[in-house]
Amino acid sequence: MIHVPQLSKLQEIVSIINPYIVLGKQKKKNLSQSIGASNICMQYLDAASRRFSL
Repeated sequence: MIHVPQLSKLQEIVSIINPYIVLGKQKKKNLSQSIGASNICMQYLDAASRRFSL
């Protein structure tokens, strides 16, 4: 079950990460970099979801 403080913390993490995803999409010629950034983002989100037991 998601409690509101945990959800807002996850949203905070997403809001920090999201600009990098957008930047990666804008620079499609640097595809390997954006893929690397996406993998890092997924690792952060995975760790966050485990930490908050989502």
